[in-house]
Amino acid sequence: MRRILCMSHGPLAKGMIETLKIIVGELNNVDVLCAYIDGNNDVEQMIDAYLKDHVDDELIVVTDIFGGSINNEWLKRLSKLPKVFLISGMHLSLLVELYLKCQSVPFSKLLETLDNIIGEASGSIQLCNRLSYELIPDEF
Repeated sequence: MRRILCMSHGPLAKGMIETLKIIVGELNNVDVLCAYIDGNNDVEQMIDAYLKDHVDDELIVVTDIFGGSINNEWLKRLSKLPKVFLISGMHLSLLVELYLKCQSVPFSKLLETLDNIIGEASGSIQLCNRLSYELIPDEF
């Protein structure tokens, strides 16, 4: 089974998944781990417990920030986890694309699909002040 895991410092991942539900509807095979709240400070233990429960699954893990403690704990394990794909820089556009496009992609095409999704999602980050647009007064 293929699963998406969103993991963050604090409740960011939970909020992202709740918002994702508003956009795409009921979610299947999506999990959330929020570290550093409610006494969940042992990131290493949280990851180990999750992996133990999902040993046979293909995992797409999305962390909040590259170089953060959560991302670094996953990076330590990555070379020993051939069915785990780790993405940093969680944002809603990325999660929408991951959820909609990765459900039925064969494992052999997953890396290519993830590269494409990351490229598309990265393009959704814009400094809108630099965009050329025309305001139509009646619409605002």
